[in-house]
Amino acid sequence: MEKRDEIYEVPTLLHRYFNAEHGIKALSTSQLFFSNVSAYNDPFEIAPITSYTKEMFQNPDVAQQQVLEMMESDEGTSFLESLGILGIGSAISLGLSLPISVVASVAGLWYLFKSADEDEKKNFTHHMKKYVPLLASAKTCCFSASPDVLLMWSHYAEWHKGMVLSFDTDKNYWRNANFYPMDYQEKRLELPTKKTNPNRYLINLLTRKSIHWKYEQEWRLVDWAMQSKNELPFDPEALKEIRIGLFMSDENRQEVVRLRDEKYPTAKIFVAERDNNDYKLNFPEL
Repeated sequence: MEKRDEIYEVPTLLHRYFNAEHGIKALSTSQLFFSNVSAYNDPFEIAPITSYTKEMFQNPDVAQQQVLEMMESDEGTSFLESLGILGIGSAISLGLSLPISVVASVAGLWYLFKSADEDEKKNFTHHMKKYVPLLASAKTCCFSASPDVLLMWSHYAEWHKGMVLSFDTDKNYWRNANFYPMDYQEKRLELPTKKTNPNRYLINLLTRKSIHWKYEQEWRLVDWAMQSKNELPFDPEALKEIRIGLFMSDENRQEVVRLRDEKYPTAKIFVAERDNNDYKLNFPEL
């Protein structure tokens, strides 16, 4: 899979924020959980700019009705089948609950397809045949370039009761996956054209976010070969540091230390403390 146009250097360490339960599970199993793109919490992700798709996000009932109408036409079912996503339309027809990001995106694709002339339809289908299967196969795990972002500790580490695990990014530890930095922009990604490189566009689609999220300093670990799996084992030697949250319970702290001693003897443990003067955390080693 190609990288984005720009050249970037992956930091030596990247940091994943956890609540206490999920962090202890990761330490116990030596596995990281990877998400499907449909599970993202930002409705603008994986959604190229079209006014119609935006309208579908805002009106989920209308989006669902559009997909139902598509399933009632031969052209609609042929369109979904050509993209390899007929099962999504069938699931909606059966009344199964799917994320609005999936329903709105399918409705938006169908609207664009119906609005195109015959040549544009061929080009559109040609591109989507490449994008959709790859996008559906992508599993991602989110990291940050910094282990001490106060908002991240509140939003993703259970209000400072969780932890941060810091991993070595050496390629030998992540053979089938690639790290990509997020690209924070004010404008959304536009739809591809005939000249668009499909692989490069797919990476751009996976890594474009609003500047409102810039504080996260996010890097995504993308695996294209996990298929139905959602958990990826990691080499215990890849875990280099563990940061314990300011308000982690004594019970959970003891369990983290026990797991470190048992499974990750070379990993260092740091414990969060309030700075006496500034709005920041300090992390003396345990």
